Amino acid sequence: MTTRLNPIEAAVLKTVLYADVFNFPLTIPELHHYLIIDQPVALEQIQVVLAESPALAPLLQVIDGYVVYSNRQELISLRRERELASSALWDQAVRYGAWLARLPFVRMVALTGALSMRNASGE
Repeated sequence: MTTRLNPIEAAVLKTVLYADVFNFPLTIPELHHYLIIDQPVALEQIQVVLAESPALAPLLQVIDGYVVYSNRQELISLRRERELASSALWDQAVRYGAWLARLPFVRMVALTGALSMRNASGE
């Protein structure tokens, strides 16, 4: 028997699966911030869905404040490692960005990609 997801459950699942593509478990506040849905959803609604949804229970886990797809809990330690690696790279990026900003005609210097999400592997 297939269980249909309500719009909030579907949005939670889509958002977690999208982050999973990048091996990036989300915290509940991050899940709320990046939620893939076209209507406002309160943080409390997400917390209730994560705690009580029988449809999401076999698919998602909340461990140490991170929401992960089932059997992907190793991503939590990977995220912690990448946050440490990103801290060192962040300082370098800020320094190089300051140098670039001094060049004539440079109007903006931006940081994107894995480092902007503090998910850089350190390579």
